[in-house]
Amino acid sequence: MKYVSFGVFIVIIALVVGFVTSNWLLVLKISGGVVLVFLLLAGLFTGAMAGGDRVRANYEGEPKSSREERMQWVKNFIFIAFPSFIFILILLVVDYFVTL
Repeated sequence: MKYVSFGVFIVIIALVVGFVTSNWLLVLKISGGVVLVFLLLAGLFTGAMAGGDRVRANYEGEPKSSREERMQWVKNFIFIAFPSFIFILILLVVDYFVTL
């Protein structure tokens, strides 16, 4: 839950930046950057960016506790990115309906 709260805190900071600068494109860039960085980190921690042989070798040579800890980090990174992703979707939907 604290990781989702951290993600919400990042969204609030992005909103404050948006209100202060009146630049909503900057808010999208901040939120998009947060989503991109944390999803890339999650991908790196899962081993999704490695080849099949390397993944199998790492899986066999890694203790179960280490693997579980790594997967917990993946979940945490996704929980941090989730509020920013939802925020981006909301901004894009609002922008779409406002410009109609």
